[in-house]
Amino acid sequence: MTAPFALVLRDLRLRHCKTQTELAHLVGFEQSFLSSLELGTKNPTSDFLDRLVRGLNLCDEDRDELLAEAAASQNRFALGPEIPEETFRFCYALFQKIDRLHPALISAMHAMLKVEDELKTPVGPIPTRLRRQTQRGIPM
Repeated sequence: MTAPFALVLRDLRLRHCKTQTELAHLVGFEQSFLSSLELGTKNPTSDFLDRLVRGLNLCDEDRDELLAEAAASQNRFALGPEIPEETFRFCYALFQKIDRLHPALISAMHAMLKVEDELKTPVGPIPTRLRRQTQRGIPM
């Protein structure tokens, strides 16, 4: 598994010319924990993220990317009790098959989610309907 956070963390570490041991020492964590994060087998804690941002003195852009990828790398999701039964069944079926889905199918599903987001964005004023003029109303 390659979690998005794992890739960003490794990239940040290499851009700052640090080994895992050096970065772990800098932020006050074990090197094995850092290794697990880069392998995607563990999720970062908020304490780790705070120390990493301060330890590497990250700019706002890098910090925002790091936090966004940490959120996108969750490997456990909770469904609220208010969701419809059909949604619950869909999520369960997806969970059962997620590791066997063809990459093209996952890309198509991702594209559908993006379209749904775009449909929520207002496109501007809706044009008014044009009425056909009668022959009597047309100036000649």
